[in-house]
Amino acid sequence: MPNDQARDVPDISLAASGQHDGYLMYVKGVLTSVGGTSASSPSFAGIVSILNQYLAANGAISKPGLGNINPALYNLAKNTTGVFHDIVTGNNIVPCAAGSKACVNGSLGYDAGTGYDLATGLGSVDAFNLVTKWSSAPTITGTTITLTAAPATITASGSVQLNATLTVVSGSNAPAGSVVFARGTTPLGVATLAGAGATETAALTIKGANLAVGVNSITAVYAGSTSFSSSSAAVTVTVTVTTPPVSTSVAATASPTVITQGVSMVVTATVKQATGSGLPTGAVAFAAGNVSLGTANLVASARGALATLTVRGASLAVALNTITASYTATGNFSNSTGTVAVTVATPPVGTTTALTVASPSVGASGTAQITATVRALTGTTVPTGTVNFYAGNETLGTVPLSNGAVTLVVQARNLSIGSNSIIAAYGGNGSFTSSNSAPVTITVTTPVVTSIAVTASPVAFAQSSSTILTARVKAGSGSSGPAGSISFALYHQSYSAV
Repeated sequence: MPNDQARDVPDISLAASGQHDGYLMYVKGVLTSVGGTSASSPSFAGIVSILNQYLAANGAISKPGLGNINPALYNLAKNTTGVFHDIVTGNNIVPCAAGSKACVNGSLGYDAGTGYDLATGLGSVDAFNLVTKWSSAPTITGTTITLTAAPATITASGSVQLNATLTVVSGSNAPAGSVVFARGTTPLGVATLAGAGATETAALTIKGANLAVGVNSITAVYAGSTSFSSSSAAVTVTVTVTTPPVSTSVAATASPTVITQGVSMVVTATVKQATGSGLPTGAVAFAAGNVSLGTANLVASARGALATLTVRGASLAVALNTITASYTATGNFSNSTGTVAVTVATPPVGTTTALTVASPSVGASGTAQITATVRALTGTTVPTGTVNFYAGNETLGTVPLSNGAVTLVVQARNLSIGSNSIIAAYGGNGSFTSSNSAPVTITVTTPVVTSIAVTASPVAFAQSSSTILTARVKAGSGSSGPAGSISFALYHQSYSAV
């Protein structure tokens, strides 16, 4: 039997040299000696045909047909004599190109030797004994074997369990014996078959350190017995070299951090590696407590690997929320998390702003008093904040509200002569919306230039007498005369007008 307990090639040998003891044939009336497999193969086919006829004629088989005879050949070699003539000398070595597969020192082939060899197989055939002793060998039941590895990929510090399952082709008796496991020509171990019925298993645990780094082809061989044929199977196990995972960190930010439920914010997770220059890849999952907000893939940037997600306020509670950004380990990068606090505020209450003035008209040297009142559209809470007053595009002043109202005194010189459109703008805050008043008009008037003429009658009089002083006031423009009173004074003595 082959040393590897499996079927190898060749199985048997027949003469094939046309120059030594070739096969004699007549070709176009000429006797010719031929050789090679074109002669030996049909010659053995003829022997098998005689075997088939003999067994059918003697009732050894119910009907003609032998099926696969390879297991029977090895069964005969193991359990009978005289069927095969062992060839122990010679070889099938031929020249080969240096560097080609299996070429050693420019030669490729095998030497014949005692027992089975890769040059002549079981040996040459004794046709008579092959036919007559065929039925004397014990019946061999075929077997099949399957091999699995769990897991199929391990690290050098891990281990793999090899499971060989042996099944008989027919019948219900379980084969006995063991299964040999090997990596190439390197034995890995032997496990005894166990089980019941037509199927048995053999398991062997192998450490990664006993295998080569990379892909390992592992075989499981059942050597067979006098009752069961041999069988083999193979599986690959990959041993990987692992490096410690690179730790990562996640920094989470939000913009803005305070919103209402009808507004959105952008949450950004920046994933950075602790060592090395390669950026983490993969995805980041965002959640608020147990509520998933979504997942975003990492994108490389100068600041690191970024994942951004737009989050609507409606997805969060009206309160302070903690959003967690979780990076899932990808490749050789470890997982990590980061958090950011965001607030979803109650929607602000709408407001109205009303503007009043103490007087719609002021002189150029006077002042105007402006009052703004801000009220909430709903509820009883009084708005707070500041009100800006404008005359056109000019800011007149900014004043904080007090109990919902504010008053500003404006110097008329800060306004334009004529009509001025004044508005009050409430800026709002987190609780109240902004609002503008309707415009009001303040008119700044220009004073009319006057002249005064004074006469005395008489202009000369005794100290004991009196004179009448007359003052005439004239407007420089317009048709209306000035109104009011006139004061007369001589040195430091005042006189009343009559």
